[in-house]
Amino acid sequence: MITHYIMIKESNQQQYGYTHSQREEYISQCLRINDSSLPKFPLNFRGKTEPRPIIEVPIGFPIYRIENGRTQTLQEEYIKINSLPSTFFSADHGSPETQKAQHELLQKLTKKSDLYAEFKNPKLHQIDEHPILCTIDGIIINGNRRVSTWRDLYYNEPEKYSHFENIRIVILPYCTPQDIEKLESDLQIKKDLKSEYLWHARSQLLKNKRNQGSTDAQIAKIFGMSEKDVNIYIEMFELARKYLIDNGHEAEWSLVDDAEHTFYPIVEGKNKFKKISEKESFEGLALSYLKLPKNSSVTVSGRLFTKIPYVVKYHKEIKTEIRKQFGEELRKKEEKQIPLSDTIHDILAGNASTNNEAIADRVLNEFIRENPEKVVPILEDTIKIRRSIEIEGKEQTYVLLRLQKMNKLVTLSKDKIQEEGYDLSKAGVLKEIESIESQLKTIKSWAIDEN
Repeated sequence: MITHYIMIKESNQQQYGYTHSQREEYISQCLRINDSSLPKFPLNFRGKTEPRPIIEVPIGFPIYRIENGRTQTLQEEYIKINSLPSTFFSADHGSPETQKAQHELLQKLTKKSDLYAEFKNPKLHQIDEHPILCTIDGIIINGNRRVSTWRDLYYNEPEKYSHFENIRIVILPYCTPQDIEKLESDLQIKKDLKSEYLWHARSQLLKNKRNQGSTDAQIAKIFGMSEKDVNIYIEMFELARKYLIDNGHEAEWSLVDDAEHTFYPIVEGKNKFKKISEKESFEGLALSYLKLPKNSSVTVSGRLFTKIPYVVKYHKEIKTEIRKQFGEELRKKEEKQIPLSDTIHDILAGNASTNNEAIADRVLNEFIRENPEKVVPILEDTIKIRRSIEIEGKEQTYVLLRLQKMNKLVTLSKDKIQEEGYDLSKAGVLKEIESIESQLKTIKSWAIDEN
């Protein structure tokens, strides 16, 4: 392919984008050249394919698109961590400071993908078939991550990566923000929405579309996903935002980068409950795992996302066990509560409860939210016991197996008393013994009758 370029010299101050006037002037100068002398790229745009001119520019020439859907949540976090004004990214898209910050955010994404490793091979040159797409004033529409990768490699080792000194860009005709969004979705979003977007950035992209008036059906069609997942991912975004705010980490999205497979079953499970109080208690129980301090002595076995379905399944039993173990503490808090009416949602749905029940539910849900280190051991034990009951319940020797396990636990308690009895609390012990004796009496009568 024969090319025709008007070359310009780049300065160190222009590593992340030339000024607006420089970009416009240079592109305008290039486009004034006889059209036949410029190479063309067949671009499907606004419903038709048309050849668009390709020009070569220094690697530092174009600017990143700040509205890039991949980096919206990262921008929030960058502003929070660096104590910047909320308008840092929106005030001046082309400023060196804004572009440098955007470069750092794009680097975070590229180094998580295969893109960086791919271009790090100096034998691999830029792929001419896929030039960078830019607006008429040099804003990158498609290829932001590629350019950030090439810049990082070239600026750090210019001789080794000299083939990235200049890059090929395709100039789009004048287009509206809506044209740009449509082009982005056609070119890249369907194929890489899942693999190359952080899940919270992807979720915010869906939420933005809904806020702009698109239906879930329309969003699903644009992004190649089900309507159910559109709704779930938007709810995941809201839940994660609430979780970060409640725990003093507002906008620190990197803390949940790897939590997609946890938030998905939480939202899916939450939607299986009808009453608001049940939704809240389930959400609190599930999030207790995430709230555990890093230095916590509480041990959690297995992958977190595998536990959420069991929190749904044994939700009632878990709450019963919490009330059993912390009944006195909960009762004291209930006594201090002012009677509250059920939510309008519960009343209209026919799920209204008495004032006493509403107070008890509210106190329990607050306890769950505020005490992850007390709640998680109960979650772990209840899930383990209930799963064991389900498995052993299918065996003819179920009763014997359960009694053998109880016998081992009682033996351990006895041994502990003999070792350090005077240092252990006796609170509630007699009550538990009486309860066990009563249950054993019933089982013993059953066993005698069987024989």
